[in-house]
Amino acid sequence: MEYKGAIMGNDEIVSTLNDLIETDHNAIGAYNTAIDGLNDQPTIRDNFIQFRGDHERHIEELSPFVRQYGGEPEKSPGGMGVLQKGWTAVSKLGGADAILSAMVSNEESAVSAYEEGATKNFPPEILQSVEKGLRDERRHLAYCQGEYARLKKAA
Repeated sequence: MEYKGAIMGNDEIVSTLNDLIETDHNAIGAYNTAIDGLNDQPTIRDNFIQFRGDHERHIEELSPFVRQYGGEPEKSPGGMGVLQKGWTAVSKLGGADAILSAMVSNEESAVSAYEEGATKNFPPEILQSVEKGLRDERRHLAYCQGEYARLKKAA
């Protein structure tokens, strides 16, 4: 996305970045739960381990910007993360396709958060990191959707 307009104020930068960091903490919790339930699907499990690493990297990349603009990075998931983790845990009872269904929903939320973040008038170096995160989230979502469709078709 192209940078346009006046740069956001420090408080808005910190708040928006912390929303994204919280989204990534939420995703990490959901991926931890999903990974535990995918022992019979090693390829999906391995991809989920990589996706969890992407979320960890997003936190590592965005946190210094939060500090630079006078804030403290979020350290844990928010209320939505508890719900996502719970939904993913319950889905383990339904097998891999139920886990993937939950992860599609979780990644849709992450894509939405990053799409919203990418519309903000961040300084260019922050916008670049947010756009990189958005590309990751879209890739995660496409993978989860594809694997879910594949498993449903095979059933």
